[in-house]
Amino acid sequence: MTLAIFAASLVYPVHARAVSPASTACARAAEEGQALRDEGKLFSAKASFGRCIRSECPKVIATECAAWLDDVTARQPSIVVAVRDAKGNDVSDAAVLIDGVPRADASSGRAIVLDPGPHVVTSTIAGRAVEQRIVLREREKSRKVALEPPQAAAPRVPPPRPVAAPLVQERPVPLVSYVLGGVSVVLGGAGAGFGISAASDYAKLEESCPTRCSDTDILGLRAKTVTADIAFSLAIAAAVGAVVVYLVRPTVVRQAGSKEAAWVELSRGLVRF
Repeated sequence: MTLAIFAASLVYPVHARAVSPASTACARAAEEGQALRDEGKLFSAKASFGRCIRSECPKVIATECAAWLDDVTARQPSIVVAVRDAKGNDVSDAAVLIDGVPRADASSGRAIVLDPGPHVVTSTIAGRAVEQRIVLREREKSRKVALEPPQAAAPRVPPPRPVAAPLVQERPVPLVSYVLGGVSVVLGGAGAGFGISAASDYAKLEESCPTRCSDTDILGLRAKTVTADIAFSLAIAAAVGAVVVYLVRPTVVRQAGSKEAAWVELSRGLVRF
């Protein structure tokens, strides 16, 4: 494009003149600047456009190059480097390198103009190298880049150990004792009922026999008497069993305040019994 403009600027309707070496250099600088700009090498493109706006360059080329120079300048991104120590205080005399090149102005707080793309900013703080990798974008201005040593990890505090509840020894009454005790009461009540009924029948038969009592009456009295004896015997056996189970019940060890543990141990004791 620039060569075409340059060629057109050399054509006059009446006079023809030879192309000067300076004009050729200006056209070449304009072409190089556009190529470098398209590659993202804005610093080099800016230098090339600066060579084609000189007074010896044709006006048409100089005008185009001036517009391109302004555009490239606006596209150039910049960073502001902040170097801090472990306490967060600014370090004004720290040596800063950008892409391996020392930059004395980087720690002064001023904006540093760079080409777009990836960059590596490094410094040495308290004897430790600190590095930050960034990717700059076109027209990104005064991006803050903070260099500071990594914070020491806070010491890990182990969680407090759970305080075990004190152990309690218990001898809970087994359920079997309650069952046998209940059976003993029921059988005792039944035996007492049959015994009272048998005593009443015996009193009646004693008055009527031997003239008016029959064998059926005697057998009924005997059945009630035997039933009362059996009920009393079973009641005594159930009572003895309840006492024995109560006396030999196992000892349960559990944590204080744990009702669930107590029930579990109680069930285990019942099973063992």
